[in-house]
Amino acid sequence: MLHGIPLNNYLYGPSLQIPIKQLRNAHGEYKYRWNYLSKAISIDYFLTTYILLFFIGKDHEVPRALEVNEIQEIAQDFVKAAKRAIEAGFDGVELHGANGLLIDQFLNTSSNKRTDIYGEPIENRTRFAREVVDAVSAAIGEERTAIRLSPWSSANGMQDQTPYATWGYLTEQLQTTHPKLAYLHFVEPRDDMIPKSDAEERLQLSLDPFRSIWKGPFISAGGYTTDPKLAKQVADQTGNLIAFGRTYIANPDLVQRLKNQWPLTKYNRDLFYTSGPEGYIDYKTYTADAKYVRA
Repeated sequence: MLHGIPLNNYLYGPSLQIPIKQLRNAHGEYKYRWNYLSKAISIDYFLTTYILLFFIGKDHEVPRALEVNEIQEIAQDFVKAAKRAIEAGFDGVELHGANGLLIDQFLNTSSNKRTDIYGEPIENRTRFAREVVDAVSAAIGEERTAIRLSPWSSANGMQDQTPYATWGYLTEQLQTTHPKLAYLHFVEPRDDMIPKSDAEERLQLSLDPFRSIWKGPFISAGGYTTDPKLAKQVADQTGNLIAFGRTYIANPDLVQRLKNQWPLTKYNRDLFYTSGPEGYIDYKTYTADAKYVRA
């Protein structure tokens, strides 16, 4: 426990994306080809600064679609990680089933092109997510297990043709088979990072159908970083817990700042996903005396 708050470990599972080979087109522009492990289909992305820093010049084995027995082995890898988290003193684990990572890749129609028991109909595309939850819950207990989901995330090329039906079915199954899960953590369809051209359309979408299905604790995230008033409004209206990401990175005393309506420190995106203490443990706590900020 951290200040009376349960401390959960975030389980990503095996790496989703594998950069295959650096490619250069006729215009001299570098591109990378990414393959997805659930079906090994390719989507090209223009080379970004992130790739330049971490992947340039490295060739990788061409991935292939996972065999069914390998998928089941990966579910057990989640179990091993969950057990180690509990042994290390964490109160529970949150399975990362969102944002284009492995579980999410099986859920989305854009990435899951399998034709076996893990592909095509919703019952099959949600199978891996349900199996991982089954296995981890059996190993450490439902009350110590949670999962994060993102029905509308376009991260890493994700898109689903029927998000309400897909995640609605998954939520129904979790409610039936694992009603005592620690919580479900959903990403809101809105986000202050989405293209402005999509913002109006996103505002018409809602997590409410999933909220109405799930009877246990429900966490929502997305779009609250720059709008704490919206976070309070949603919490008051739904009774949900609210998750902050980028804001919490830059404000180690975020809870106190929100309670007292103190100004928030702006995060530095350039320092995300970098090594070293800068942008990680060097943000200051708030004090009313602007000349002095506690470290």
